[in-house]
Amino acid sequence: LFEILLVIVSYDVHFYYFHRLLHTKWLCPYHKKHHEHVESRLETTWHADFFENTVSGMGAFYPFIFYPHVSITGCIIGSVLCFLNGCIHHSPYLVKFPILNLWYDEHHINHHRYFNCNYGKYYLDYIHGTEKK
Repeated sequence: LFEILLVIVSYDVHFYYFHRLLHTKWLCPYHKKHHEHVESRLETTWHADFFENTVSGMGAFYPFIFYPHVSITGCIIGSVLCFLNGCIHHSPYLVKFPILNLWYDEHHINHHRYFNCNYGKYYLDYIHGTEKK
C-alpha cells in the first residue's frame, strides 16, 4: 500500500509541474492537441501529442528508480490507478456517476474550460494558488 501511495504522489507532483510547463510558450505547441476538446470528455485523457503522453506518466516510475524498496508491481498498480483517475477527471459523465461523485467533481474539467487553472490534484493547485472553484 505504501508503494502504491508513493507512486501516486510521485505521479501527481510530476504531472502538476510538467503540466504547468506545458502551458508555457515553449511547450504549449505540444499541449495544444490536448486542449482541442474545450468541453472535456473521456477520450480527452489520451488525446495529446506523443511527447505529452510519454512524459506525463513518467512520474509514476520515479519511486521505482530512486527508492530501492519499491517493486515494479507497485509501480504498475499505481500507474493504472493514476490512468483511471485521469480518465475520470476528464469525463463529465464519470465525475457525476454515483459513488465516483463522492470523490470527484469538475475540478479538471474546468481546466479545459478556463485553461490557466486546476492543473493537477486539488492539494497541488491549492498550494500553488492555481485552484479555480
